[in-house]
Amino acid sequence: MQCTTQAGIRDVLVPTERRTCQKLHQLKFPTVKGRFYTNTMFSKVESTRGNKAAQIITNGLGYNRFYPMKGKGEAPEPLLSFINNTGIPQNLVSDGALVESKGNWEKVTKYHIRQKLIIPHSPWANLAESSVREPKASVRRATQQRGSP
Repeated sequence: MQCTTQAGIRDVLVPTERRTCQKLHQLKFPTVKGRFYTNTMFSKVESTRGNKAAQIITNGLGYNRFYPMKGKGEAPEPLLSFINNTGIPQNLVSDGALVESKGNWEKVTKYHIRQKLIIPHSPWANLAESSVREPKASVRRATQQRGSP
């Protein structure tokens, strides 16, 4: 009993000889305990690979993941990459942006991630904001030092 999980129980109301497919996506990957924060970063300048945005996922304690994107419509794909490479975050905190709460983002609801939205106009509640601030500041410093446009 200590090795079982309640996330995989399924109630079958039909006879047991009928085969039912399992849709337990949350059991395919390990669960990463703790609270993770996510935010979308936008740039005015397009990169050489055509990226103008990035999704940042962090735990606020130094574990940061940076996923470049071509636009804000690709927001669920970095989270799916994070799930494939690291695991399913137990809790995910994001701001109330539509790309992080509605639309294609709802594709990841099958992983049973507890998502919490912060109060509007309170960026200090999302620790991913500092993870956005640092790369932008370092790029700004590098362009000023080298004199590039």
